[in-house]
Amino acid sequence: MTDTNNDELQPLPGAADAEEAQHDSTTDIADTITADSAPPDAEVVAVSEDDDGEDEYTDLPPWQRAIIAIGSLGMAYYAQINLFRDPPDAVYSGNILILLGGIAVFFVMIFNLLRTTILQLGGKLDAFPAKQVQRFRLSLIWVGISLAIMAYVAWRTVERPPMAFLWEHLILSIVAMVSLYIALRISKKSPKIPDNMPFLRWEYIAMIGLVVAALLIRGINLENLPYMLDQDEGAFAREGAVLALRENYRTSPYEIGTYSYTRWHQLMIGLATNILGVDKTAARLPSVIMGSFAVLAIYLLGRELYNRQMGLVAALFALGWTYHIHFSRLALNQPGDPLFSTLALYFLLRGLRRRTVINYYYSGLFLGIAQFFYLGARLVPIVMVAYLIWLYIRQREVIAPQWKLLLVVPLTAFVMTMPQNYFIYYFKEPFTTRFDKSIFNDSFPAAVENGTVGEFIRNQIVFSFTGFIASSDRGGWYGVGSNMMDPFGGPLLILGALVTLVLFWARPKWVLPLGWGLGVVIGGSVINNTPPAYERYHPGVAAFSLLCAVGIWVIVEGLVYLLNRPRLAERALIAAGGVVFVLNLGFYVFDFVPAKNYFNNRPNWQTNAVSDFAVKAYNAGHQVVLLGGFESGVDETNVLRYFMANKDYIYLDEPFPPQSSKAQEIHYDEPLTFIIAPRRATDDLETLKNMFKDGVQREVTLTQDGSTAFWVYETGTPTN
Repeated sequence: MTDTNNDELQPLPGAADAEEAQHDSTTDIADTITADSAPPDAEVVAVSEDDDGEDEYTDLPPWQRAIIAIGSLGMAYYAQINLFRDPPDAVYSGNILILLGGIAVFFVMIFNLLRTTILQLGGKLDAFPAKQVQRFRLSLIWVGISLAIMAYVAWRTVERPPMAFLWEHLILSIVAMVSLYIALRISKKSPKIPDNMPFLRWEYIAMIGLVVAALLIRGINLENLPYMLDQDEGAFAREGAVLALRENYRTSPYEIGTYSYTRWHQLMIGLATNILGVDKTAARLPSVIMGSFAVLAIYLLGRELYNRQMGLVAALFALGWTYHIHFSRLALNQPGDPLFSTLALYFLLRGLRRRTVINYYYSGLFLGIAQFFYLGARLVPIVMVAYLIWLYIRQREVIAPQWKLLLVVPLTAFVMTMPQNYFIYYFKEPFTTRFDKSIFNDSFPAAVENGTVGEFIRNQIVFSFTGFIASSDRGGWYGVGSNMMDPFGGPLLILGALVTLVLFWARPKWVLPLGWGLGVVIGGSVINNTPPAYERYHPGVAAFSLLCAVGIWVIVEGLVYLLNRPRLAERALIAAGGVVFVLNLGFYVFDFVPAKNYFNNRPNWQTNAVSDFAVKAYNAGHQVVLLGGFESGVDETNVLRYFMANKDYIYLDEPFPPQSSKAQEIHYDEPLTFIIAPRRATDDLETLKNMFKDGVQREVTLTQDGSTAFWVYETGTPTN
């Protein structure tokens, strides 16, 4: 599985070789790089005459330095595991200092490696003659056709009442984007640009294996894991089921729906309910599919940023990462962000390498699609622009000749998002959702008024960044007693970020994951209330996985360097990635799943219990009547509405028997199931006993704490 790309990470010399190279001339250093292995961006920098190449620890034998390095890593992981035993939000625990100290010692041990071999690493874009850029012209006629079709789709999106069906919007959108593709006319005089990094046979096998494994890990037992449906999941699922089963898809995917998000994700759930029925599996299947293909997208981006092996290691990390698995099993729209945003960045980098218009077209297409899901995708255009500016500063000769090609990205994204943006403009919707969660709306002004600005800002920053290693989820999705990177990812992430920061000037291409990840943390957590809420970090899973891959690479290369075994580097890297995958997956299976700390609140327990019983009663042939009220425990929640989306039931928050028109809807001559809120049980049960002498009464308790969930009174054959 040898990698032949010129811009690859190269095997590093052993400790003895590196020390000898420090005293040799720069010519000798250059001679150690063969014509086949030297990246085109390698430079030769003379070592200062005042620099004798010696560090304080170089008199230690390599094996002693290796022991210190391994011991420091052990110290870091000892602290990380102990953080799981600390009380939640142990952001000031001494274990954090031990963790950071262990990483610092390891970094010192391998600093010589970074200093002496930095010029042999990949990390710059390939240089090329200015004439080796694909030339094209834009057909204004086809661009006009594309814009006209999308304008028509936008008009049909705001039409009230809705008249167009989903299929019309999808077909016309595809035609519009194909028209834009046709508008990109490649010049016949354009040079043929060969791919200097073609896909190898083993890569196709690996990519198929990654997707299949991801689908299995994220899709097996989806009905029971997670074991109940959360209210926010229910909101997306209910809208999707109603659009599919009751409105027959008479809607636009560009229309704003649940929580001010477009209806793409909800309609995917609707399609699943048509195929599988209304259950937890159907609600979560779209997330499983998008989350699984996000693993493949991470491989592709890692391949383009670093090399094939590093891409595989990053994908393996994400494949078994509990955080990514868990959110890929929820009926939320978060998984769309890392999938389409990662593909947009992959094709951007591929375009910079290949200098071909088609890659920039795909980058803009996926950038536009990403805007239809979670709010984290709003950051990606900013990340793209900042990244291109940075590359322009460092490698102007690569970016400047491609400026016309780069304009294809915003053009394509603009056309793709026209209907959504027109809907937002027409109905005066917010450009993006969840701005009400920003600290600038309430908590920061309150801190200013109370004179606690310094403490407030410190806590926002500390809790946001320690969410990776010490602060538990305050959003309830992941549960307490854990952290986002699990026991094994925290040190890798920190080490990867540290190395990327050290190499940011020499290896400008590598800056992307660090900048993207910081943007997600700041935009999704630091400036939002109650950090860390883990769902807001999900748009950055690709960035975090790539940084962890860098951390794994540094550990492997550092150890083989200290042990003077450079030939083991490639195999050791893949093996280390496999070991981390197994450890991550083991934590998910044997710790996270049995603990059931997620969704851990009584309203979730209660509404799922009510919904399960209502479905069973309906399937048993009973008319279902719910006697509840606001916050009574028997509420008409999103979860209940989803599970009963294709089933008739009656919900009463008024005294029974009802005096309203709903009295006519109850069929007293049929088997009836009354589900009664605990606070209504005394009065309603007495009334029902007087009305139905042969009825059966029972109490249903919660398995989580044994408390009363609701009361049931049934006529006819009782529901099992």
